[in-house]
Amino acid sequence: MAMLFPDSEATDRVLIELASEAHKHARQHLIAARAVLDAGVWSVAFANAALVLEELGKALICTSALIQPHEQRLASEEFFRYALNSHEAKALYAFMTLGMANEEMPEGLEELFKLALRDARRTHKNKMRGFYTDTNASGHVLKPSDITEAQVHQLLQVVEALMALSVESEEALEDAEGYLQVLGRVRQSEAYQAAYAAMDDDDALNELGAQSITAARLITRAEVPLPEAIKGTWMSPFLDEVIADWKERATAAGMPENLIADERAAVWTPAEPSERPALPTQPRSPTR
Repeated sequence: MAMLFPDSEATDRVLIELASEAHKHARQHLIAARAVLDAGVWSVAFANAALVLEELGKALICTSALIQPHEQRLASEEFFRYALNSHEAKALYAFMTLGMANEEMPEGLEELFKLALRDARRTHKNKMRGFYTDTNASGHVLKPSDITEAQVHQLLQVVEALMALSVESEEALEDAEGYLQVLGRVRQSEAYQAAYAAMDDDDALNELGAQSITAARLITRAEVPLPEAIKGTWMSPFLDEVIADWKERATAAGMPENLIADERAAVWTPAEPSERPALPTQPRSPTR
């Protein structure tokens, strides 16, 4: 299962394709979950909905690796392979992403991680309950029929919310060459390099995480212009670099100043908030 290669671009291309295909497969699982729900088979509907989360989590793992410096990816290859092969880890990435956009989730990265891990484990346990009959240590029979219709609907709310949050990423991944060009510019950014250098320090990492959570919520809900959402965070100087780079390229390409100003203003203006499902935490596992 070769995914991380000595060559950075070869690795990037595999990760982009893998993430793109994971998005597509997630949509197929969602179709299956809805069809089985309509047929009244709650257990299999829940299991398929859980697989949607895992495929989207896989895409998130890949896009997280894409943004990393290549030497760091190679150094953490063992963890990367574990994450892609762990059902709970893939669901964890999904719930972490949802938590960053959920107003009711905590601000701290550590507490967010704990809640996301709880929901990932609960979802995996219920998924396995939906797929298989089994027994526990005391001999109690664990039945797929223990999964309820309410649990399926709650998980589908979560899945649909994550799907809504993933649309732009999915569309970007379809243009591999464009994605690679953006990655190249990102990695050359001084702000990007400084942010990754700070990750060796636990306190700095926690601060970066808290800043990212706050900014993600503001951006997702489109409450304020982008510069205001990231003001004071590690992302602010990075955005300044990106805009300056874009303006230089646009000017060199002969774009009129008024069009450059209009395009930049469009970035600053928050879009109309999109209608998204609520982001509930997972229902409790069946008892016993």
